[in-house]
Amino acid sequence: MRRVNRGEYFSNDKYATKNQVTRELGTALISDIWNEILTYRAQFKKLLTLRTVEKNRLSVVLTPKISDKIAQIERSLTRLMRDFALFSQDHNQLTQLRVTQAEAIVSQIADKYQIQVEPRFYAQLVSGHVSAISAQEIILVNYHRALTHLLKNTNIPLDVNYVEALSALFNGNEQHLYRKTETGVSKATINPIQLFVPVNQIHDSLDDLLAFIQSSSAPMFVKFVAVYYYFDYIKPFEYYSEELAVLFAKGFLQTHDLQELAVFLNLETVLAKNYAQIQEVMYEVKMTNDLTYLVDYMTDLCALIIEELNESIFQIKRRPIIEEQYSLKEEKAVEDLFKEEAPLEITVANGESAPIKPEELKEPDFVPFKVAEDVNPTYKVEEQVKDFSPDARQKIETKLEIAIESLPVGLTEHDAQKIERHLMEMDPSLSRAEAYFYARHCTMGKYYTISQFKNEIGCAYETARTSMEHLAASGYYRKEKFKNKFIYTPIRLKNK
Repeated sequence: MRRVNRGEYFSNDKYATKNQVTRELGTALISDIWNEILTYRAQFKKLLTLRTVEKNRLSVVLTPKISDKIAQIERSLTRLMRDFALFSQDHNQLTQLRVTQAEAIVSQIADKYQIQVEPRFYAQLVSGHVSAISAQEIILVNYHRALTHLLKNTNIPLDVNYVEALSALFNGNEQHLYRKTETGVSKATINPIQLFVPVNQIHDSLDDLLAFIQSSSAPMFVKFVAVYYYFDYIKPFEYYSEELAVLFAKGFLQTHDLQELAVFLNLETVLAKNYAQIQEVMYEVKMTNDLTYLVDYMTDLCALIIEELNESIFQIKRRPIIEEQYSLKEEKAVEDLFKEEAPLEITVANGESAPIKPEELKEPDFVPFKVAEDVNPTYKVEEQVKDFSPDARQKIETKLEIAIESLPVGLTEHDAQKIERHLMEMDPSLSRAEAYFYARHCTMGKYYTISQFKNEIGCAYETARTSMEHLAASGYYRKEKFKNKFIYTPIRLKNK
């Protein structure tokens, strides 16, 4: 049996802390094993220029798996930027996204400070129509002001003025309210360390961070994590340094081509939803000077954040399609309600039909009962005149015929939604857009095109082509060539 390389297992398969290795192996006697792990990591270790208070340099270990996760995140961001560039051309859609993400982001701040607000508060916040706010809600308004500040200043260089301008949005006129209170040290009994930068080193540490941003050759995502971590480590201001660390990290992403998109990423989950986990990981970084623990954690977290933003964009693009479908149904119902009925007809003695006009449908005049003078009246029956001419016979026998024997019956929107949910649960490789399109275009014998996908989903042509190719490769459609274009027809699914 092949011996497991514990250095590779605890560094590449998973990036474990020393305590995690101890728990997994069930023994505290792991000195030799830990040295084996550190030896493996040394071959992938990269030193950064950022230093701790104790003058130790931060490092990152780019094992094959860590490097692959970083590359995947950067590719996801690139795809998101491309899709967002097309999406943001529609002003109405962009406005909807601002409201949606403002609620998602600012609600994290509300959760951190345990502030309860009405759902309409977020829409009012985006529109600038918040009339009255409580003392607790001031932080929410200020945070949204900071987000708006980032949106309006995407090309401002990251320097001390940038940092102080962000702080001023929270601290009012006290924009230079740098921290004057010393923070504690770690609880370690051996070699305790400073958890945050001392007051007298704040300015120098900020300069080091700004120099790192300009000169480091590390991958963009590694630099992003380092910027967030080190700003939080400096803790430059007396108040709201944690919030400012997130905003400054977003500012860094803006300067690396994400522009407005960086603001919409809900990184604020590190302040509330994921606060406990992020603090635990940061403490490990401070104890080991190994930033890889935070890089590994943030790749997983950012993958979820990107997916959530993709989902928000997809739902907003999908909304007009659903509204149009319901609008058509409502219009049809109204038409049926007010559809003019065919006029009533009466048959007169000569066999001809004549419509009854509405004005003729009136109450008959009252005629008093009279006894007939002729007790034995005679009744004259008029003979009906029938027309047996060829034209009349042809008129009677003619009927309409259509080529399709049975008219197609489409799925209801409710049925399509059930199919869509089933596909997403059955096949995780499908994107939400692919499941949405297929659920509404899966009739056997019909042919669908890339342009249909593009128009219905509202995406770029290349995105539509890739999606249809993926559906075909996954066995949902058969791809055929027709003249100068490809068409796709559904295949009967077996055990899908």
